Amino acid sequence: MRRFLLVMLLAAVCLAADNDWLIVPGERVGPITGSTSRADLTRLFGAANLKDEKIHLVEGEYAPGTWVYPKDVKKRLAVIWKDKARTRIELIKITGSVSEWRTVDGVTLGMRLSKLETINGKPFSFSGFGWDYGGNVVGFDGGALDAEKHNLPLQLSDDTSRAKQLTQEQRESLLGDQTLRSDNALVRKLDPWVCQMVVTFKS
Repeated sequence: MRRFLLVMLLAAVCLAADNDWLIVPGERVGPITGSTSRADLTRLFGAANLKDEKIHLVEGEYAPGTWVYPKDVKKRLAVIWKDKARTRIELIKITGSVSEWRTVDGVTLGMRLSKLETINGKPFSFSGFGWDYGGNVVGFDGGALDAEKHNLPLQLSDDTSRAKQLTQEQRESLLGDQTLRSDNALVRKLDPWVCQMVVTFKS
């Protein structure tokens, strides 16, 4: 009986870990923390769920990385390493249009700008679309997601069906190295979505 209870307890712990998709900015992404090594990833997720390769950052730059769940779009994330030995994490990138990973307040991939603004409690700022830094949130302007409290860099995508509602001239007005506001009438009409979350850890 005691052995059966122990097995059940261990199974419950494993299930809890398997379902832990919570991002705590600056602290953890599920079971991954700033001190997690490549060997730890194998223990946490299993060798079959990992893939090592150079991962694209920006402007043609690549860094040593490890994909976790590389074939599962809902679970996939990229661990970028500070060193070739893969013992220290530089950052974690989660990209795409859908994900199990989310913050306690619900921020996740695929979330629309309108919902993000609601969570923030006020309009925020981001860079114009159409280049490597396009759609990067540059400031939550003192809202609930402000970097000092949240520290979760986000990138927005303008690849939305609503783009058809904008003229070519209107679309072009949202491109390039400029700062846009989420309360801009054209931006709200477009209603872009979160396509990337980046997590760094407190030193």
